[in-house]
Amino acid sequence: MKKAAALHIRAVTEHKARIVQEILNDLPKWFGIPASIAAYAQEAEVLPMFACSAPDGTTIGFLSLKPTSEFAVEIHLMGVKESWHRGIGRALITAAKVHAASQDARL
Repeated sequence: MKKAAALHIRAVTEHKARIVQEILNDLPKWFGIPASIAAYAQEAEVLPMFACSAPDGTTIGFLSLKPTSEFAVEIHLMGVKESWHRGIGRALITAAKVHAASQDARL
């Protein structure tokens, strides 16, 4: 576990599949099936996504959202490199909540 100081959360509009593949490949205990990782990466290209970067600019986590109705959004997928667990996920969820509220999602 590393400290969460000086991390940067941003909306992602490019290279979503690459980010998903990189992070999920770092999580073989949870995501160990290459075909599933490829499918998640492909799906991420069209979904709203947020990423967290370490102070050196390395992407260490992401969260993608899936709108399910005009007023509802769910977390489609989230991954944080194992060495950065504890706190990054909460920061990504906070960014997702802000985004969902800005889109008038109530759920």
